[in-house]
Formats: sequence, C-alpha cells, structure tokens
Amino acid sequence: MTIFGGWFIWGLILAGPLYWLGWRLRVKYWLPRLRSLWRRRTVQLPSQLVPLVLLGKRRGGGEGKRA
Repeated sequence: MTIFGGWFIWGLILAGPLYWLGWRLRVKYWLPRLRSLWRRRTVQLPSQLVPLVLLGKRRGGGEGKRA
C-alpha cells in the first residue's frame, strides 16, 4: 500500500504543474486548430486553370503497382 501511496503523491505533484501549464498555454484552444492544419487540404487552383481541369472522384482501387 505504501508503493501506491508514493505513486499517488508523485502523480499529484506532477499533475498540478502540468495542468497549470496546459491551462496557461490554452491547449484546448490550440489542439483543434493544429489538428486541422495537419489534415490534408484541397488544392486551390488559379481561376485561369479551373476550366482546364477535369474533376472526378478518386477510385478506391490501388494506386497502381509501380515497377
């Protein structure tokens, strides 16, 4: 039981400053924005090229076998 108590106390000692740091840096505010930056974005073409591009759906099959 003393091992559990020691780990519990160390957990509290570390959790307090980590929570404060997360609160101070506004982690809940930045995480969704960072996640959206990491996602793949669509390509925005110049207006002159839009009529030249054939738009279609991606095929679910393999991306082709490369030699």
